[in-house]
Amino acid sequence: MPRLKDTKKYQKELAENIDQISSDAELLPSMFRAEAAFRIECKNQKDEALQKMKTFEKQHNKLVSERDDLKNELERK
Repeated sequence: MPRLKDTKKYQKELAENIDQISSDAELLPSMFRAEAAFRIECKNQKDEALQKMKTFEKQHNKLVSERDDLKNELERK
């Protein structure tokens, strides 16, 4: 009888663990979808930031060029 009690106890623990694993496994697909959506959002933000950087870099280079032209023009006079 003592072994039967121990066995029932272990079976109950195993059943609880299996139920917990099953409930955790049901959450996985939504977690993966959320992670994929987050990665897509991060990629979009990165692409947008790179585009802005290129735009501002062009503006900066244009202003530097204009400044250099003005310096050269002043030096000639």
